[in-house]
Amino acid sequence: YYMLGFSLGSFVMRCLVIQKQLDIDGLILVGTGHNSNIEIQLGKFMCKLELKKHKDNEVTDKINDLAINAHNKKFKNTRTCMDWLCSNEEAIDVYLNDSRIKKDYTIGIFRELLNSMSFACEKKNISKMYKKTPVLFLSGSEDAVGGFTKGVKKTYNMFKKCGVENIDMKLYPNLRHDLFHEKNNKEVFDDI
Repeated sequence: YYMLGFSLGSFVMRCLVIQKQLDIDGLILVGTGHNSNIEIQLGKFMCKLELKKHKDNEVTDKINDLAINAHNKKFKNTRTCMDWLCSNEEAIDVYLNDSRIKKDYTIGIFRELLNSMSFACEKKNISKMYKKTPVLFLSGSEDAVGGFTKGVKKTYNMFKKCGVENIDMKLYPNLRHDLFHEKNNKEVFDDI
């Protein structure tokens, strides 16, 4: 059994392999990263402030700015609010026009993402995972969620320091967060 977690799902998978100490054939983490405790605590504080005015299941501009719009800031001449997602404009347009996709984070979902990130990024928690599980990290060099490789490399190194025995990482030049919808995604699928 191989498990793949992408983006938010990568943090869910990281929590799952820590909490359940799963003995699986491999774990593939795509679009993951590492946030400092200060960043996570600031995000949680914003959630508390927003909950004074809104309900847990509501979407607010402030939460969307933190959860989504902040990723676009490093990109020049953005065409949409989701340019950080991938460089394939056609895929971005399909994504933005698909009414079945929830594009905004509620306060509650963002808070739970922050809780997952906090748990998954702690060295003491990573140390609890089954060490023989092979882990493959895949990230675009232009992935804002992965800190433009810094967060992915930090997570990779933490796994290594915690004794994960079989670990690998591949960084794709000039690709962004959603490797699966980039124009040259065949290489990514071949690597998986």
